[in-house]
Amino acid sequence: MGIYDVPGLMDTLMEYKVARDLGQTGAARLCAFFRALTKALLEPRQSEPIIEIAKILRERGDIEEAKVLCTFLLVDERAADRTEGLNSISMPGPTTPVACWVTDIIPPGGRHDNDHLNYRNIRLVPTVAELTSATKPYLPLATGENNCIEDPVTRLLGNLNSLKIVHCTHSSSRTP
Repeated sequence: MGIYDVPGLMDTLMEYKVARDLGQTGAARLCAFFRALTKALLEPRQSEPIIEIAKILRERGDIEEAKVLCTFLLVDERAADRTEGLNSISMPGPTTPVACWVTDIIPPGGRHDNDHLNYRNIRLVPTVAELTSATKPYLPLATGENNCIEDPVTRLLGNLNSLKIVHCTHSSSRTP
């Protein structure tokens, strides 16, 4: 994992189009390295060069794990976020309005320092800003109206994580 910290490595990989020019075995190893790296560290999940290389690996079509890496990095959701804006992501679900809290239709990210779209970036121990935040937390609706992640497995894990966080951080307001 320490090789990731080598200055200029990711930029060099991008500049020389290494992901495109590698043979299938080398590209698969690069993909496996990025997958392990993004599981272990927060910074690589937000690295533009890694996201771009993951897209190139997926476009090649011969590396099956590249699809998993792109799902892990939420590549498609980032693209939707950039083109449409975070609050106007096309969300699957019923077309008729459903009564919900205003915060339920705003995707995760930006409420406090531990609120992120990618559930893997959320720290397990709540931060002071999270505990003292006056903003209502994101709650996934059972109707799926406010889903903002396309991949069903990643969406399920993200929703479960959101519910766990709300339960842990807002349980003090309930009576036993």
